[in-house]
Amino acid sequence: MKEGKTLGDKDLISITGLLEGEIHFEMKVLPTGSETQRSSGTSTVRVDANRIYLIPDTIDSLPINEVRALLGDTKLPEEETAKRFSAHLVFHGPTLHLKDSGTKVVRANDFLGDATSSSFDTHQFSGEGWEAGLIQKDEELHLHIRNQKGSDLRVEDPENLVDRITFAVAFTHGFQPWPVYKELRIDHRVVDRWMSTHVNLKQSWLVPISKRLGINAHVNKDAEILNIIPTIAEGFEQIPPEKFKKIKELLWHVLATDQGDLPPSTKLLMLCSALDGLIKVVVKDVYHTLKEWKAAAETTGLSWDDWFYPIMELRKKHRDHLSHGRIWLLMESGPEAYFRDYPRLGCAFMTVIAATCGYQGAIITDPLRQNSSIISQLKK
Repeated sequence: MKEGKTLGDKDLISITGLLEGEIHFEMKVLPTGSETQRSSGTSTVRVDANRIYLIPDTIDSLPINEVRALLGDTKLPEEETAKRFSAHLVFHGPTLHLKDSGTKVVRANDFLGDATSSSFDTHQFSGEGWEAGLIQKDEELHLHIRNQKGSDLRVEDPENLVDRITFAVAFTHGFQPWPVYKELRIDHRVVDRWMSTHVNLKQSWLVPISKRLGINAHVNKDAEILNIIPTIAEGFEQIPPEKFKKIKELLWHVLATDQGDLPPSTKLLMLCSALDGLIKVVVKDVYHTLKEWKAAAETTGLSWDDWFYPIMELRKKHRDHLSHGRIWLLMESGPEAYFRDYPRLGCAFMTVIAATCGYQGAIITDPLRQNSSIISQLKK
């Protein structure tokens, strides 16, 4: 390889094989990430790969009616098979904030009889033509999505839907949308299945909802909070793809900065910058800061006097000091200034995204004190 050459997809090396002698897999790696060792006539090649694709076997590559035919079962109507899809994603590390149902396990013993145990570990939600469940299993958070049973609605683009729901789950729970496992089936056929190295995902404290808010929502049957994930997912559908891509990029920076080992001044400056960027994404063709923020207030419906203007001024104060090198001013203000203003600006960032997506319910405004506000009440 020539020095200074940029590597692309055509430079990837494809490696295929079997896991445990039966599961076909494929990896695509760069030649620079491999290492060969030779010992006693055996050569071992070690490669670095971020993802392993699990290739579907014969059954997993067949549509449902062909599988039913092999089993001697009755075929489904074509319109029914066209609607069938399912997805299973696993996130390693995050904990579930919203819980409204659970798992029941029955153990049968010939002598002792049946013993039942249950755990409150599931959140169920749904949208137009689909339904989903989040299930906590030890350190793993499992997301299951499928077409809604008994519904005549058809999801035209299941892959896009799964991506939006995945991002909505990650947004509401404060972690990066990086599953360690993903499987997507359309009409029974596996169209995407892989494992990745994204383990021990960290959760940010800058989140729209918390466990406490989730418990209150379950007790009080608060439909707004319990439906926050489908509301956000459907709101993302209404955002133009280019804007949605920018929002994902901004949120990645906010979460990565918050979860990183960085000085408070750096975290606060990055958050102010991301908030400025979000305002530019929310509005269109406005090129003056004050006009941008006022236009964002109009777009989201959030009150200018009571909410947007105070957030803009707080962001301006810290951004101006930090971007011009007056870092000591934050330190001289004492730790209470950082722990008061940083979460306030972070939660404001989340509130703007949620309001843009049409969410009207409760949202965290101060994660330290567990204070929350109702978005509909923040509007003018």
